[in-house]
Amino acid sequence: MPDELAQHLPEWAVLIVVVTVAVNYAGRMLAEASEGWAKALGPLGRRWRERGQRRADERRAERSTRLQELADLERERDYFEAKARRFGDRLALLEDGYLVYDAEWHRKVRIRAAELGCKLPEHHGYLAWLRANGRPDPQPEEESEEDR
Repeated sequence: MPDELAQHLPEWAVLIVVVTVAVNYAGRMLAEASEGWAKALGPLGRRWRERGQRRADERRAERSTRLQELADLERERDYFEAKARRFGDRLALLEDGYLVYDAEWHRKVRIRAAELGCKLPEHHGYLAWLRANGRPDPQPEEESEEDR
């Protein structure tokens, strides 16, 4: 008989492990879901219930942190959208308002100067000024180790 038991031992061991894991899993789920099952399973059930509640509290805290971060991101997005709108309005005012006024003023000054016989210094438009000195020169690239 002992030889026959030893021959079937691996099958029994696998069965015992599977049943133990299944009972453990089911016990944890039942204890986490119900106070009654936690009491029925004794100290182990209470321990599983407390652990499940602690994990639920941690998930709730993480969720509230993520929601707070999302709210912060939404506030930042709204702030930058408003700022972009203000800059767009200022640019439209500059392009459609001031630049037209400025061009007309310069035209009138040139006409008045020509009528009076005055010679005005050369005036460059915005795009000409940008080409001449409005854009910063590219920084010289530092020599790499290979160039030395």
